[in-house]
Amino acid sequence: LNVNSNDDLRTPLQRALASMPEWPIVGLGTYIWAQDKFDAILSTVKTERPDASVILGGPQISYAPGGQFLSEAYPLADGFIRGYGEDPMRALCSGDDRPMGYHAAGSFDTGSRASSDFTQLPSPFLTGWMPPQRFLRWETQRGCPFSCSFCQHKASDGKRQQFEASRVLAECDWLCEQSREGPLRDLAVVDPTFNQGSLHMDVLRRLAHGGLRGKLSLQC
Repeated sequence: LNVNSNDDLRTPLQRALASMPEWPIVGLGTYIWAQDKFDAILSTVKTERPDASVILGGPQISYAPGGQFLSEAYPLADGFIRGYGEDPMRALCSGDDRPMGYHAAGSFDTGSRASSDFTQLPSPFLTGWMPPQRFLRWETQRGCPFSCSFCQHKASDGKRQQFEASRVLAECDWLCEQSREGPLRDLAVVDPTFNQGSLHMDVLRRLAHGGLRGKLSLQC
């Protein structure tokens, strides 16, 4: 969901929530540039999905102080995930209420962070979880040697995790197909330092040979 800073959030949020399946959990990423509107966002989500648990993640959660800080800062939230959210969210949906990196609102926050085995994470595009759209964000790796305060990718040890090459190249083919025959016109690669990965030239060649059309944005 992309909303301009001056827009009324309620209408697009209500439309987005109405189009979602009736899952018991709604996950939201928190970022500093939306902080001033987050109370309205949480209030709308809780109104539209009163029976759902709202779980917060993202940079403002991952790097916040431990203890009771998050429960006090986000009183409408039901729980919080520090670190990468794929495995904790899957565990929560499967009934595990204590995955690594997660703590329920009101419970003591030890500051533990979740991590994932990147060789085991399924592709949201190739599985059909993320339908083709005019604008898509895509990643081939995570982790960064820099420590910018606003960014989820920062890592003091400089570790970088690369998705499986076969997955990344298959996603290249899917993205090219969606730009040629589907709605895709704008692709933002969110790797924090795309050109420092091990696959960046292979990715660019695959996209070029596949005939990717439209706008391609890279962070280098």
